[in-house]
Amino acid sequence: MPFRGAGLSPAMRDDVVAGMMRRGWLISFLIFGLSAMLRADIVDDLMRIHIEALGGNEAVSEMRALRAIGQSDFGGQRMRFVMWAARPNRIRIESIDATRTQTQAWDGDTNPWRQTRGPTGRSAPERMTAAEAKQFSADANFDDVLIDAREHGGSLDYAGEGEVEGKPTQKILVTRNFFDQTVVHLDVATYLIVQQERVKDEGTARETHVVTRFFDYRAVAGVLLPHRLVVTSGGREWITTTLEKVDANPLIPPDFFSMPQ
Repeated sequence: MPFRGAGLSPAMRDDVVAGMMRRGWLISFLIFGLSAMLRADIVDDLMRIHIEALGGNEAVSEMRALRAIGQSDFGGQRMRFVMWAARPNRIRIESIDATRTQTQAWDGDTNPWRQTRGPTGRSAPERMTAAEAKQFSADANFDDVLIDAREHGGSLDYAGEGEVEGKPTQKILVTRNFFDQTVVHLDVATYLIVQQERVKDEGTARETHVVTRFFDYRAVAGVLLPHRLVVTSGGREWITTTLEKVDANPLIPPDFFSMPQ
C-alpha cells in the first residue's frame, strides 16, 4: 500500500516517519513496562499466598532459630546429624558416625570453620578453604529461598507455569548476586515449594544442574517446614535428608556459631 504522505515534501515525510518511529518506540516501551508491572504483581500475589501457606507473617517472623535432628543418606552411607540455624544465616551442623563427630559452622560474618572430635579428643579448629566456605555459606540462609532473596537484595521474577511429577506449579526465578539463579516451583494446590532448580558453579568451565525436591511438610511452632529433602545432581540422586525432630527457637549460647579460640 502506498505511503499516504506521498504528496508531502521529503523533509515533511521524514518528520512524519520519525514521528511514527518515536510513537512505535513509545508503544513498545509502554507494553514492556506494563508487562513488567503485571509480572511483579503476580510475584507479589504468589509471595503473599506462599507466606500465608507457610503459617503467616507473624508465625514466620517469630521463628528466629531452630534445632533439627535427622539423618542423611548418600552413596550407600548414612550420617546422623544435629543442626542449629538462626536468622539470617548462622548455622552449625554436627555430623556423627560410629567413631567421630565433625562440627561445621558459620557465624554469618567470618569464614566458616570446622572441627573434629574423636576417641582421642578434639582436633584444632580450622577455617574452611575458599571453595568449601563458598558452598557452605551459600546453603546457610535460614529462611526459604523466596523470603531470603528479598530480605538480602535479590530479585524475584515470574517464570510462568510448570509441572512437577504431573502436578501444576507456578515458577518464580530467584536471582541473587546477579548470576546466582534458582527456579522455584510452587505447587498450585498448596503454594508450598515442591522443587527448586539451580545451576551450580563448580569453579571450572563445568556447571552442575542441582534439583532439590521438598516433601513431608509439618508444622513447627505454626510454620510448615519440609521434613524430607531429596537432592539430585547431574541427573542422579545425590543425597536424601530426613528430619526426625525440629524444635523452634532453642536456647543458643553466645558465640555458639563462632570458631573456638
